[in-house]
Amino acid sequence: MTKNISEKTLQDLEFTTVLKQVAEFCISGLGKEKALQTIPISNKKKLFFELNLVNEYLSSFENENRIPNHNFDDITESIKRLAIENSFLETEAFLKIATTSETVNELKKFLKKFETYYPTHFILSESIEFTTFIIDAIKKIITADGIIADNASSVLKQIRKDTHQVRGKISESFT
Repeated sequence: MTKNISEKTLQDLEFTTVLKQVAEFCISGLGKEKALQTIPISNKKKLFFELNLVNEYLSSFENENRIPNHNFDDITESIKRLAIENSFLETEAFLKIATTSETVNELKKFLKKFETYYPTHFILSESIEFTTFIIDAIKKIITADGIIADNASSVLKQIRKDTHQVRGKISESFT
């Protein structure tokens, strides 16, 4: 019973215009991108799953347990770069990864707590791993200001200690 919608029908319905209007309400760049990539759903089971997601989200506006609407940084490029040997990321990129991981964990906790209110969202969240080791590893090495901590490695600690001593000697000689 699968029927495809013709390109002509989509043009008549101004489907692209509707997607652009929907994208205007997205709070993140990734959301806008995904909204613009939307295609009609022909699978009935998938359609009802998506409609349940929408209904649950809309109902969250009417009760005290509103689904948190966090803004996600786009970390796609940073994740791709991590897979490339001998590449590096700026500290800000690592902090964005940690923040995104924290946000995902918060949403997972929320959806677990309110599973009865948002069962479809909960099912979707179950495929995402709750993890803190990424956050812990990043925050152990990089401060909230984006500075690599002295204790990130013993070599760095020694280099900074030596630099501090040299600066002290330079300062003494000027004095």
